[in-house]
Amino acid sequence: MASEIVVEQCLVEGTTLLKVSLKKNQQKVFKIDADQGRILWDSKKSGKGKYYLINLTNEILFGEAIRSYREHFNLSADMEPRWFTITYVDSGKYKTLHLVALTSEIFNVWVDNLEKLYLRRRDIIGGLDHLRKRQYLWLEQQWKQADKDGKSRLGFDDVTRLCELLDAKQLITLFVKTFHCRYQWKITGSKINSVTGTLSSNDIIDFTSSDIGRYTEADEKGDDHLDFTDFQRFVKLISQRVELDKLFNSLAKERKNTLTLREFKDFLVRVQKYALKDEEFDNLYYKFCDKGLKEMNFEGFSYFLMSSENAIFASEHAKVYQDMTQPLSHYFIDSSHNTYLLGLQLTGESSVEGYIHTLQRGCRCVEIDCWDGPDGPIVTHGHTLTSHIMFQDVISTIRTYAFKASAYPLILSLEVHCSIDQQIQMASILRNTLGEYLVINFISENEAELPSPASLLYKIILKGKKDSNSSKDQVDSATDTESDTESNVESSKEKEKIKKTKLKVAQALSDLIVYCSTVKFKGFDYHRGMLVKLKICNKSLKLIKSERDALIRHNTRHLSRIYPSGLRINSSNYEPHYQWMVGNQLVALNWQTFGMQIDYAMFSVNGRCGYVLKPERLRNPEMAFPAPPSQTLTIEIISAQHIPKLNDSFMDKIVDPFVEVELLIPGVDSTKQKTSAISDNGFNPTWNETLKFTFNCEDMSLVFLRFVIWDENVSSDDFIASYCIPVTSLQLGYRYIPLNDVNGEQFLYTTLFIRSSLEFTSA
Repeated sequence: MASEIVVEQCLVEGTTLLKVSLKKNQQKVFKIDADQGRILWDSKKSGKGKYYLINLTNEILFGEAIRSYREHFNLSADMEPRWFTITYVDSGKYKTLHLVALTSEIFNVWVDNLEKLYLRRRDIIGGLDHLRKRQYLWLEQQWKQADKDGKSRLGFDDVTRLCELLDAKQLITLFVKTFHCRYQWKITGSKINSVTGTLSSNDIIDFTSSDIGRYTEADEKGDDHLDFTDFQRFVKLISQRVELDKLFNSLAKERKNTLTLREFKDFLVRVQKYALKDEEFDNLYYKFCDKGLKEMNFEGFSYFLMSSENAIFASEHAKVYQDMTQPLSHYFIDSSHNTYLLGLQLTGESSVEGYIHTLQRGCRCVEIDCWDGPDGPIVTHGHTLTSHIMFQDVISTIRTYAFKASAYPLILSLEVHCSIDQQIQMASILRNTLGEYLVINFISENEAELPSPASLLYKIILKGKKDSNSSKDQVDSATDTESDTESNVESSKEKEKIKKTKLKVAQALSDLIVYCSTVKFKGFDYHRGMLVKLKICNKSLKLIKSERDALIRHNTRHLSRIYPSGLRINSSNYEPHYQWMVGNQLVALNWQTFGMQIDYAMFSVNGRCGYVLKPERLRNPEMAFPAPPSQTLTIEIISAQHIPKLNDSFMDKIVDPFVEVELLIPGVDSTKQKTSAISDNGFNPTWNETLKFTFNCEDMSLVFLRFVIWDENVSSDDFIASYCIPVTSLQLGYRYIPLNDVNGEQFLYTTLFIRSSLEFTSA
């Protein structure tokens, strides 16, 4: 049986690589398990193999991109051509795996195969063309885990192990029932022994002829073993979806086992809320029909429900569809705080990976904290134990990745604590490295408003301190111009240092600040006549409560940047929609930790370009808008598929999943509802439970729906998977929800099946 994912045999068997870290460098044998998507090696410390998953959040770095690491580890330049670094996220934290091949040939093999696996995973997550391929890969993956001896035949113990791997206790029961019927197997506790005899009353399991028939039907040869073809048949039988059968049968009334074009179109219009032309309905129907009969059977209907044509997220929102010619102040802009950090604000590692990760995901405003270094300006979190990286390396990385995900303007938020000499070096690095991408002049004369994203394609804007009235080599500048969303509290040491130090701004650096000049907020009246500047609102939460309307008007002409409190030493995040509701554009979050679900959902619209047009009420607050109607959102949680275990040990407790649905509306407390828990079933739990939410909101584009699957426990429930979506992007009707892990990485096979409807509520 040929594998869908093929890697070089030497990587399957393992090659020796040098594993590099700050503590020590060790040669270890590394392997690739393509079916599991893992890099494996032995760990003497734990006594068992360790692994890293090859996911979409991985970045493979080599060449100049790893130079800062090599220099930081103080290793020879001879290693650089054979060095590759894999970045990944584990439990919400960025990590890196540094490897050096012993030869150039082995280096090339590793890099080529890793990139191939990365691209294959991205392709598999795609739509209809990959549904069958994804299912086949899942079957092959389970088969190889169960077929431990490699004989390509599964016996009783093998299939029992398979059912445990699938995390479904009832499958083990089903399988035992079929074997007991045919071979008089006896169950003793959780152990299953092949002895004949009569079962005691405690051992009896009710079974039906249909249950028995499933295994008999799968084992066509009758030799008490399953080959891969038998196995595919067996999994299909035990995976039968009662809820889909019921739905299909309720729709297919004209002909037995067939859904007619008229019935399919009626379903799309009435339930799924499709608005298509007749020929588009026809094309969609025949795309999923049985090619021989030219009719839609149950299998075709099932594939349609799973396909990209029936995605939960509105397809028109997945591309740039908004007007991009309005002033920058009319957009929410995807923003990062302490972008250089991979961990905690006080002790975390500084790395260029922070910039790579955020830019690859479409972030359009990154932060750079600049300080004096022994060999030139460095980037670090001042007065903490965090490590540092060279300013030159940061700017070079930004130059490489600035427009990988989006062509719209990128803002570099500079926090400058350097001496004049090193500021001059910063200016030189910025000019020389960014070149024509750097905005150094106004686009046109006598600008009355900020330029638009469309007019700044492939441009990089600097945000920083500037005194535009000074023509001296250096000008005075405030040392602290921004504040966080929750607190203005600074440590006593920081305050003392600020008092002792009056920083200056080098003219060479000041000249590069064009549109985004950071100034202290001195009140709305004071800033009303200033147009082409970046204004930072102080104490945002207090202003939201006391001067909300004034803040909204201010943000129609100026940009405001908000960022997490310095007291969030664990780099946690606030919920950004409370800031968006008053028009704050640059709502910066800690991308290095879990807690980005709402931000990811917001900026998944408009083609993930990093800019989302604000609601009209926030762009034209002087206009009169009618009171929003009350609406009722109904969510039926039907079933889930292939919920993963929380770790790799199939001997651990089988999950007891339940689903929590949360409606997030800015300005009010979130509303949560949850289903009951399903005991011992992560394979195909079925709820068929309905949840209702009644609400109204002035700006529907700022309302989000969050789905979370938890594993019920006595002490505290464990997070398994989640998905967050703007309600305005929610496609109604029967839909599959793609679920993400704790790192925001999409599971390949795990989905939630729901039905939703949204209706106006009568007064």
